[in-house]
Amino acid sequence: MSWLSRNRSIALCLAALVGLWIVCTMLLLAPYIFLGAVEVIGNYRDGKESQRAKVGPPFENAAVVIRALDAYKSDHGRFPHDLSALEASDRPPPLWGVNEWDYEGSEDSFSLTVRRTQSSYTGHVYFSDSRTWRYDQ
Repeated sequence: MSWLSRNRSIALCLAALVGLWIVCTMLLLAPYIFLGAVEVIGNYRDGKESQRAKVGPPFENAAVVIRALDAYKSDHGRFPHDLSALEASDRPPPLWGVNEWDYEGSEDSFSLTVRRTQSSYTGHVYFSDSRTWRYDQ
C-alpha cells in the first residue's frame, strides 16, 4: 500500500491548500498588475509624464527634459532652438541607447528622440504637439 493511498485525505487537503494559496495570491495581485499595465500603456499613448507610469528607459529622464522645455516656452513664447538653452540639470541624459537626446524645436512644437545606437534610426520619439511617444524602427 503506497503512501498516497494511505494518506489520500492529507494529500487532497494539501493540494486544496496549495490551490487556494495560488488563487488568493492571484486575486490579491491581479488588480495591481492590471492597473499598472493599463496606466503604462495609457501614458505611453497620451504622453503624460508620470514618473510612476514611465519607470523604464528612456522615460525616466525624458519627463525632466519635457517639463523644462514646456517651462521655457511659457517663459519665452517659443521652444528653444537647441537643448543647450536649458540648464544642465534640466537636460539629464537618457538612460537607454545613445547617451544624448536628438532635439528639433520650432515655435509651437518639438520632438525629442533617443536612438538605440549612434548609427541607428531606431529609437523612441516624443512629439510635443500630440504629447505622445512613438517607437521608430
